[in-house]
Amino acid sequence: MQPAPRTHDQQRRPARSGVRPVSTRTPVTTPWLSRRVARVRARVTAAPDLLRLGRAILLGLIGLLLIVTSGMTDPVLHRGVETGEEVPYVQQNTGRELAVNVDLTRFDPSQIDSVLATLQTSGFVYLRQPVSWASIEPTQGTFDWTQLDAIVDRATARGMKLVMVVENSPDWARRASERDYADAAPSDPQTLAAFTTALVSRYGTKIQFIQFMDRPNLPERWGGSTPSPAEYVQLLAAANSAARGANAEIKILLAELDPKGSTGKIGDDFDFIRQVYDVGGAPYFDIMSLQLDGGTHSPSDRSVSETNLNLSRAIAMRELMIDQGDRAKAIWATRYGWAASPDLPNEVAADYGLEGIQRAREEWPWMGPMFGWSLIPEDPWGSYSLLNADGTAKPQFQVLADFGVSGAPRIAATGYAPMLSSAVAYAGSWNEQHLNGLVYQTSNETNATMTLRFFGTGIDAVLRESPDAGMLKATLDGKPLPGNFPIEDGASMIDLEWFQAQDIRSSLASGLDDGEHELVLSLAGEGRITIGGLIVTRRLPMVWPIIMLSVAGLVLLIAGFRDFIYVVAQRWGHLDRPATGHGIPSWGYFSERWTGRWSNR
Repeated sequence: MQPAPRTHDQQRRPARSGVRPVSTRTPVTTPWLSRRVARVRARVTAAPDLLRLGRAILLGLIGLLLIVTSGMTDPVLHRGVETGEEVPYVQQNTGRELAVNVDLTRFDPSQIDSVLATLQTSGFVYLRQPVSWASIEPTQGTFDWTQLDAIVDRATARGMKLVMVVENSPDWARRASERDYADAAPSDPQTLAAFTTALVSRYGTKIQFIQFMDRPNLPERWGGSTPSPAEYVQLLAAANSAARGANAEIKILLAELDPKGSTGKIGDDFDFIRQVYDVGGAPYFDIMSLQLDGGTHSPSDRSVSETNLNLSRAIAMRELMIDQGDRAKAIWATRYGWAASPDLPNEVAADYGLEGIQRAREEWPWMGPMFGWSLIPEDPWGSYSLLNADGTAKPQFQVLADFGVSGAPRIAATGYAPMLSSAVAYAGSWNEQHLNGLVYQTSNETNATMTLRFFGTGIDAVLRESPDAGMLKATLDGKPLPGNFPIEDGASMIDLEWFQAQDIRSSLASGLDDGEHELVLSLAGEGRITIGGLIVTRRLPMVWPIIMLSVAGLVLLIAGFRDFIYVVAQRWGHLDRPATGHGIPSWGYFSERWTGRWSNR
């Protein structure tokens, strides 16, 4: 039996299966759009050159954009980054172990030893210590060294290095109108010179670094009046002469300056320094000081500006010094760190502090020690301190202490490693030789050994050639040096004998894996070896993104130029069009017209 036929309404009503029937109707397009598509297709078919020309222009523009981008990226990534191969190189006067600002006079005398012991076992080597001139010489010519004696003796007994910051002029040395300003400059620079002579003469080589006045670009530290770079240089010149007269080896730091200074605008310190250079102040200091505040930026922020507080502001100072012809001097971050706040917790500030030190060690051979802002809270900088007011450690101290205990700060970083750096170890008989402000190490004992641990991709040495020089034996990571050095008993041999004495910078190794290495130098036999420093080199980091952008841009530019040449050749009839419709002619197939031109010549 056949099923009953559906009614007209049943035939029009869809089945109630929940599934809509598939439509077989042709998609509707507007007549205008259809005409536009047809017109474009017709133009492309009739003139394929237009499509190819458009593609050529597009590829060329993208390629050019990538090349320009790589050119703009390179200065951003590598601005301020140096490899250690620069000439002249920065002559660091120290290693780059941990450093901190600490006023030990604020502790009870019975606590000084325990404070120093804690710092020493945590890896801190350099201490920036204020010296109150007024406390030591309250009456002209009458000195009380008791408190400072204890600090100097106990710190140096532990092998720690002091940076003395002379401040707080006594009443008798200031102008009567400036008696209310404890940090005012003395009215007569020779009074500071006399105190400096007494200070440096008393402690001799126990004081290796000294700074005169602190933040003299602030009116409250310049007697309440507008700070004068010219007058500061006069003061610096007198104190410099006195210090060097008492100890020719002492190093002078330019005074640390406040970034806002007397104008209240960030960048005042740079303007002050330019004026110091303008009035001829460069010969009177050996090291540039910089207050380096990370602000609210991470250590990876690579924007460089004199008017922006971040780690990369140090690069602006380096560029200022290069512009002034002072390339060989180091910069010390005499106050360094990030202020903790609700937006920047102590843990983050601590991590930033360590990351900044690591970046400086890898990229900035011109940066010396970076001094933690303050050990204990000091007004108005309590948020920068490494310890709480009760002496307990903040994360800022713990992170640095872990780094110090690891021994990493005692591994030479990119740049010059002086012979007295803790990265250099000696075995056998070695003697110091002081020449041109540098310390050389010399030995005439066979097999006397010098060992350097460094982190980088290459190593150079400042070596003395002379008539009495002997044969230098060298190994790197327990093997002979790479290169064409003669080899004996598993070591490279370098002959330093020469008819006249001269210091040369010799490349011992390059192209090494970017990591930790150990260099061992020794005297192989008779004669003498004299070494004036070791220079760690490191190839530029983050080069591959720039190379990739440049290569990609060049490939696209060539592809675009290729398409353009095809279009021009086809238009002029020098290249036959393809028989197929894909619009790509074959390389090397020239038209009879073009071939004929050459055959008729």
